[in-house]
Amino acid sequence: MGSVDPVAPELVAKIFSALYVRQQASRVQWKNAQCNPYCVVEERPLSVVVRHPNYFTSLPGEYYTSPQIFEQEKEKVFKRKWLYVAHVSQVREPGDYVTVRAALESLIVTRDRNGAVRAYFNVCRHRGSQICDELSTGKAKAFVCPYHRWSYGLDGSLLAAPAMRNGEDFDYPEFGLQEAHCEVFYGSIYVWLGKEPEMSLRDQLSGGGMFPINDEKLSSIEPERVKMIHENRHIAKANWKIVMENNIECYHCASGHPDIAVVADLENFYYERGDDGELVACGVDSSFGLKEDVKTYSMDGERVCKKRLGNLADGDSFVWADMVMWSSHPHFCDYSQKMIVHPISVDTSEIVLQWFVHEDAVEGVDYEVKDVIALFSAVAEQDYVFVERQQRGVSSDRYIPGPNHSLRETDMEAALLDYIKLMEA
Repeated sequence: MGSVDPVAPELVAKIFSALYVRQQASRVQWKNAQCNPYCVVEERPLSVVVRHPNYFTSLPGEYYTSPQIFEQEKEKVFKRKWLYVAHVSQVREPGDYVTVRAALESLIVTRDRNGAVRAYFNVCRHRGSQICDELSTGKAKAFVCPYHRWSYGLDGSLLAAPAMRNGEDFDYPEFGLQEAHCEVFYGSIYVWLGKEPEMSLRDQLSGGGMFPINDEKLSSIEPERVKMIHENRHIAKANWKIVMENNIECYHCASGHPDIAVVADLENFYYERGDDGELVACGVDSSFGLKEDVKTYSMDGERVCKKRLGNLADGDSFVWADMVMWSSHPHFCDYSQKMIVHPISVDTSEIVLQWFVHEDAVEGVDYEVKDVIALFSAVAEQDYVFVERQQRGVSSDRYIPGPNHSLRETDMEAALLDYIKLMEA
C-alpha cells in the first residue's frame, strides 16, 4: 500500500491564509453592494441572507456588531414599525401615566381628559430635559418639567412657562410636547416613532394579510380586562436581532428549555412540507401548542389563576407576535404574558417580561405571583445565556453564517427578509 506524503505545515498555513483573505474581501464586497436576499451562493457567498433549496442563513457578523449599521437601523427600522409599549390597564383613567421605553426613546403614555390614549416624547420643549423619571408611573393633572417648571396639559399643550408670556415672549401653541402616533389593539398600546405610519397596525400584526387576525377569538378572550401583576427587566449583552431570532424559533427548545417540553408539544412550533411542497405549520394557527392533558403554560401544566381570561377553556391558548422589532403576546386560559425587546446599543438589549391576570383576580386568593411567572422566567433565564454566548461568537472574525433549519427555524427567514427590506428602502 502506497504512502501519502504529509502536507507541509507551511503550505497548509498559506492555503488557510489565502482563504481567509478571500473571505474578508467577500465581506467588503457585500457590504458595499446592494443587498439581494434571492441571490445564489456562487454569486455572492456572503450575501445578507443566502437562500438554498434546503436552508437559509442568518445575517453576517457585521449586522450584529457594527455601530454604523446600528445607526442606520435607528432611522430605517426603529422608526418604521409599530412598537408595543404598554397596556391600557396601566392608564385606566384620565391623568394616569406610565413612562415607557420605545426602542431608544422615552415616552409618556397617558389618557387625556377625553379618555384617549396619548404618547408624548419625554422631552421638555424648553431645553430638552426629561420631564418624567424613567419608568415612572402616577397620576397627574399636568406634566411639569422639574428643571424650569414648564408645564404641559394632558393633551400635550404648553400651559405655562414661568416669567415668559404667551403671545408676547413666544406663542405657547407652537411648543407643545412632541407626540408619537398611538393605537390600541385589544388593550395593547402601540406607538410609531417616525413621522407618518407607513402601514396600519392591523396590517403589521397580520403580516400584510399572511396571518389573518381572528377578531372573534380575540374578543372572546377580553384582553383589555386584565391587570399587570409583575414586570421583569433584564439587560442582555446581545444585539437586538439575536434576541429576536432566539425567540422566533424553537429549534433549541428540546435541549435548551426542558421545562417547555413538559407542557408543550415542540412539534407544534415547527413546519412541514405539504404534497405541493409548500410550508404548512404543524400546530394550530395562533396557538401555543399545549399538550392535550395540559391546562395552561405552567411548570406542571395546572392552572395558576382561578379567574379565567374571557371564555378560554383549559388547554386553550392564543398568541400574536410582532416580527423584526420583537414582541410576543401569548394568552392562556388563566393568564397572559408579554415579551418586548428594546435595542440599547449595537451589542446591548433590554428584555422586558410582563404578566397579566384577570382584572378581578385577587393575589393570595386567586393566584400567587411566583406560580404565574415561574415557567416564562425559567425559560428567559436560559435564553439570556444563549443570546450572550451567540453575541460573543458572532463577534469573531471567523464567524460565517451557517445553515438554518428550514422547518424548525422557518419564521426567522420571514423576519430577516422583512428586516432587509426595511434596510434597503
